[in-house]
Amino acid sequence: MRRHASSPSLGARLRSLGIPLAVGLLAAYVIIHSPARRLAASVLGRTTGACYFCQSWVPPLDVLNSLSALALLVLVVLGAWSIAAIFDGVDYERPLVFSLTALALLSVPASIIGGLAALVGVPLLRPPLGPLLSALPATLVVIAACRRGWRPHLRNPHIPRSPIVRLTLLLACGLLLSSALVGALHPPTGWDPLSYHAPVAVFFWRDGDLSSFLGRAPDYAAWAHPGTAELFFGSLRLVGGERLANLGQLPFAIAGAFAVAAFARRLGLRTAAAILAGSLFLLAPLVVGQIQQQLNDVAAAALLMTTVSLAAAPRPAWTFPRLALLGLALGLMTAMKLVLIPSVVALGLIVIVRAWQRSAHNPRRLLTHLLLVGAVFFIVVAPWWTRN
Repeated sequence: MRRHASSPSLGARLRSLGIPLAVGLLAAYVIIHSPARRLAASVLGRTTGACYFCQSWVPPLDVLNSLSALALLVLVVLGAWSIAAIFDGVDYERPLVFSLTALALLSVPASIIGGLAALVGVPLLRPPLGPLLSALPATLVVIAACRRGWRPHLRNPHIPRSPIVRLTLLLACGLLLSSALVGALHPPTGWDPLSYHAPVAVFFWRDGDLSSFLGRAPDYAAWAHPGTAELFFGSLRLVGGERLANLGQLPFAIAGAFAVAAFARRLGLRTAAAILAGSLFLLAPLVVGQIQQQLNDVAAAALLMTTVSLAAAPRPAWTFPRLALLGLALGLMTAMKLVLIPSVVALGLIVIVRAWQRSAHNPRRLLTHLLLVGAVFFIVVAPWWTRN
């Protein structure tokens, strides 16, 4: 006859809690008595610091700023990863969805918080609080995805055996790595990075809002341009300093390669040809030369190509999530670089025509789709238009 294992007695459970309870009581003693240290020192006629347990283990403010910015970037990556995993498109569109939503999860909350900070006169965007507040939407997305059973999962990349494809991809990776090393080992150079992009990336997070620095140079119109890319550069600078911020366009270059490959697949090319096309994009001199500088030309080009690739889907693929993504993409293009506004108008017309073709028989549904695109677009651009 099998014997059932008896459950631990109450005494054994209490004994197992002895050490944690003692540690907790010791921590409570330190926390409770440290505010009274100044009072006890005054009674004894001595001087003391304000907080004896804070001075030894609490990291300096720069470390806290870096940790908060790192938490923001990690949560943004996880949130975008979870959204891309549930996107109802084809597999080669998932990297596009990831890059688009990652940029949005970082820049849109940060710009809204920075805009509100400018209105109320409180530096809400200043770290360590600013990055943590900006990470709240990404945190909610990750929590919702985990509750639905999502877990991070990497797929094994399939690289065709074609020698020309592998050689081109290897050359592209080598050039990107070489350019990134140059950017990581040298300070920023060039007129635009030093006079516009890099300073604005600092001002957003240091001043804690979107507009305080404009009062210091009201005649310098470039500083009033939208700063989606600069918000990202500034978060990288908080994590790893100016050298890491120099590499802010590297993720956009990779996103642009995925966009070229996705557009090639949409045109009917096979996987090998699509990978070759994306690799050739990475070999472009403008791409290789700019990924080591705090500029936004490669970032703007990658965002434009991502939007075009998502808009090139056939009519049955124009679902509600795709329309929301396209509204988000159009808003990010507007808030990235003003030279993209003509492309925003053209792509916006394509979105309107596609929505009409999809829902012409149902006016209420058509109106809902157009309002969705317009609302998402307005949420993205509102902080910058309101500021200016």
